[in-house]
Amino acid sequence: MPVGMPPLGGPVGRSRMRLSASGLVSWERCSRQWFHRTKQGLSGPINPEMILGIIVEDALVSLLMEDPGDRALDAKPCWIEWQDDYSKPNDGGGEEPESLQDIEQYLLARIPACAAKVIELGAKKWKEAPFRSPERDWSEKSQDYVEALLLAGIELQLEEVEKCHAAGGGPHLSKWRENGDPHFVRAPRWCEEPRFPIPEKVPGNSLKLAAIKISEETQSKDESEITWFEAWKIARPWVKDPRVWQPQRLYHPDGWAAGELDMLLRWQGKATVVDIKSGDGSSGWSTGLASQLQFYQWLYLRTRTEESLISEVEGIEGWYLGSKDRHEIDIWSAEELIQKDEELHSIWQAMTNADGDKETWPEANPSAWKGESVEETCKRCHARFICDFVSEELSQEGLIAILPPRMKELSRQQVQEKLQAREPASPISVIPNRVNVEGRISGKWGPMSNHFGEPVHGAVLSTGAKSSVVVEEMAPGTFLELKDLADGNWLIKNAAPGVWRNSSRIYLDSRSSLVKSGEEDVEVTRIGLLPTRANVDGLVVSRRTAKGIRIDGKPWTMMTCHLWDGNHTIEVVVFGWGVTETFADITVGDRVLLTGAELGWRAGLPQLRISPRNSRIEVRSRDWQPMDELPDSIQ
Repeated sequence: MPVGMPPLGGPVGRSRMRLSASGLVSWERCSRQWFHRTKQGLSGPINPEMILGIIVEDALVSLLMEDPGDRALDAKPCWIEWQDDYSKPNDGGGEEPESLQDIEQYLLARIPACAAKVIELGAKKWKEAPFRSPERDWSEKSQDYVEALLLAGIELQLEEVEKCHAAGGGPHLSKWRENGDPHFVRAPRWCEEPRFPIPEKVPGNSLKLAAIKISEETQSKDESEITWFEAWKIARPWVKDPRVWQPQRLYHPDGWAAGELDMLLRWQGKATVVDIKSGDGSSGWSTGLASQLQFYQWLYLRTRTEESLISEVEGIEGWYLGSKDRHEIDIWSAEELIQKDEELHSIWQAMTNADGDKETWPEANPSAWKGESVEETCKRCHARFICDFVSEELSQEGLIAILPPRMKELSRQQVQEKLQAREPASPISVIPNRVNVEGRISGKWGPMSNHFGEPVHGAVLSTGAKSSVVVEEMAPGTFLELKDLADGNWLIKNAAPGVWRNSSRIYLDSRSSLVKSGEEDVEVTRIGLLPTRANVDGLVVSRRTAKGIRIDGKPWTMMTCHLWDGNHTIEVVVFGWGVTETFADITVGDRVLLTGAELGWRAGLPQLRISPRNSRIEVRSRDWQPMDELPDSIQ
């Protein structure tokens, strides 16, 4: 099936600790870049293509979910009706198509309205983005350009319809005619209710996925020639349903890898994995297509079960809408797939072990892009201002890109001098991050969802009747010893202290260890004295806003920024209910003084969290002056 239940039975979270296709491509391009971008979360400025690609994919998918003939030719596209009122579009008013031309005419009539909606939604997202490329603008993208992209996608799919018709419907025609779509996870259609990976979490829906009643119209079991309308429905690929807010991902059985396919062609009896690209394949980014699709092939095959109707992959393709090109990639052989099991797992382990100590950071190993040198590749990396691999010239260029206007002429040394921490802040490097604690461990639980929606194990560490603290994994699978640990008195070494909702917390990862109490003589921190807060002063070098819908249908918002004190960076995060106007207005180039920020952890790295009640934010705008030019009252 092209979607799966999350590992360990816990809620779905987009964990930074799982190996993904995009993470693998980034790692192969430069493992140091992966560390800064994915694990640290150091996001560069967004450009129009990054927004366009996602929305164009949704628009194309929405057209493939339509059934030509269900609606009048001049009716609104279902996607737009759904966007406008978030309900199921009305059906009726059309005639069943009798030819491929009828199907094409029906779809082409809907492209202009969908393209206009793409431009509208993209303009809104561009305006809301907190960190945009300064030399770019959404107005670069026109409706005509989007129409051409959607037309290319439709024509590529109609090629599949034509091949399906010529092949007599493929090996599953009789099953289609008997009960409709025979796949366990069926291709989404606007005329059917969406299917959620965890349907019991959907408000008002208590049905299990496997128990959803098949609503496909049953056709007579005959041997007549396949119609064009049948060919359209049979060739329709599985795609990510835009109505489904829960992640539609595949999860490796052991939980360390996950991926979300764009499209899966299944009508030939074997699968073809397709990734939709809004570009034309000429940019350097396209060099990662092979690794991305081969990873999807591997993951798809590793998640097959006895109920899978299709258990073989016969092709992997990238559909470039900008050039209407169907780019076919060689699939891995059975022998190569076995080798990749160990290789990919080793990459994941290397990713997991990279943490806050610079000694564990991956080596910088940038690979050249199409027709470019390694130096050109490094120019595209937002984190080049802190990378010790690049030249001083490239590092300075990266620094200039994030500095406020009045400081762009300063050298790195001068900037570092101006960024000396103001009272009561301390350098990021001295934030307390590891302690030894001792006590009785009991009350083990999990896997249960942490505040990022990741399924982790935990327990309670107590040193008396009234002194206790929650102990949990920093991320899924990072300290599985906790799962089967016997109750009793234990010494936890190299634990990461933090706080969540005003309560102290201990996080464990691969650097942590357990020994029986009394076996080692080390300095121990009392639970009541755990460091849980920090004061930091730094330059904002990255900004990001993430919004979505939880698996239970409730909306969530998370805003982040990264502060750099001239030597080190740290992520600062605030969750929906705690977002203030001050934090929302922070931009790259601002100088920020945080006091009373809560200390937390994610993916092995320290993270500061803003508490509306206990944290204070002082922001100096992008025009902040060098410290020696400021009055004493505000220095």
